[in-house]
Amino acid sequence: MTGEGYARWLKRGRAHQADARPVDAMLCYRRAVRESPQGADAHFHLGEVLWQLGRMPQAIGAWREAVVVGPGNLAAYLALAEACLAVSDLAQAEAAAERASELSSRTPRALLILGTARLRAAEEQNGGSAAQASVAHIEEALEREPGLVIVPSLAGPLAAMIDRCRDATLRIRLVRTIAALAGREDFAAAMPALMLVLIAEARDDGGIARDGGIPFDWELAAQRTYGASEHDAVRRLALAASKASHVAATNLAQRYAEICLAAFSSSVPLPWPRRTPGSRWRILVLVAARDALASVAKLESAISAAARARCEMVLAVMGNAAGIDPSSLSIGGATTRVIGLSEFPDVADARRLSALDADVLVDLAGLAAATGPVLAQRPARTLITTADITAPVPMPLVDKTIAALPALEAQLPPRPTEPQVDAAMPPAHKLAALL
Repeated sequence: MTGEGYARWLKRGRAHQADARPVDAMLCYRRAVRESPQGADAHFHLGEVLWQLGRMPQAIGAWREAVVVGPGNLAAYLALAEACLAVSDLAQAEAAAERASELSSRTPRALLILGTARLRAAEEQNGGSAAQASVAHIEEALEREPGLVIVPSLAGPLAAMIDRCRDATLRIRLVRTIAALAGREDFAAAMPALMLVLIAEARDDGGIARDGGIPFDWELAAQRTYGASEHDAVRRLALAASKASHVAATNLAQRYAEICLAAFSSSVPLPWPRRTPGSRWRILVLVAARDALASVAKLESAISAAARARCEMVLAVMGNAAGIDPSSLSIGGATTRVIGLSEFPDVADARRLSALDADVLVDLAGLAAATGPVLAQRPARTLITTADITAPVPMPLVDKTIAALPALEAQLPPRPTEPQVDAAMPPAHKLAALL
């Protein structure tokens, strides 16, 4: 039962919520819940404003209470399912979506959540009919309510699930469905960037997608707005455009650089204020794990033995390097170290690299790897890439682009000459140990 106090606080909360005052609304809804803990509407709307305020665990807790005290509340079940999907709690998302589907026969939103949540589990069980059923749920939901493809809390997890889908046939099937919706300009401009990536990459997915062709609007992709969290999607779009030899590649690569610089640049320089002692050039080479061996061979053939002898080389390998024999990454004539980085290096990785006090960082990964956040932190004194790699990153993520690796020698005089070097200054590795 609810009383006058509950109704009054609920009404006030709704008024605040309608006027975009979520904090005031939250306080009113909490007062309403105290007046009547069994009031499902107060719990539900409390969850709405908590989610709006970014308090996701508390919002999910409020919606859990809403479905306990109001087991017939369809909106609360849908909100709970959507929130659990957004935070990757797939089991709870599936359970809530199943209940929502029972309350309102095969509502599209519930079907989409069910299909998305079940797809991963189905794949882990080697696909089969369960995976087919999951895809069918997604297709039915989008056919009946196409606008779901631009709802961030639904479309984002769906895109991520498709991106991880190991079954190429199912992945292309879903991408085709989304590509048809992206053909509507309003959807393509508003759907998550990862969905655009899936469409762009599928156009050259080993020939699978070429049979009927998947349309893609590169101009729209280059012009639309991207958030800071979508930086890696922009990188992948730029790489796909480069492989397709489309003019949008330049624009997208520049957008990637701008987003990374805005999101990851450090207000304080990471390298030491003065170069630490050492008579040899310290060269940090950034490579992707899948290209590590080829990059090492390229370094060895492109740089003379005399130049290598003047260098201390460190290879920073991005991605899974578990299957690579470290001895195979040795560059003849140079002291070589190998540092493993994750596939998506972060600020902590940039700090690890900066502790090496490298004179030059040479990026041989380009847009084929997620180098932007690290390069934006400037972990070396000079950042260089080469024009002959696939899709090099643009300035200002790097200071200069040289034609090819042999031109690196011209950047290296006989020995480092740094007037500010103090002979009594500890070497870089001792300074790093003090951090």
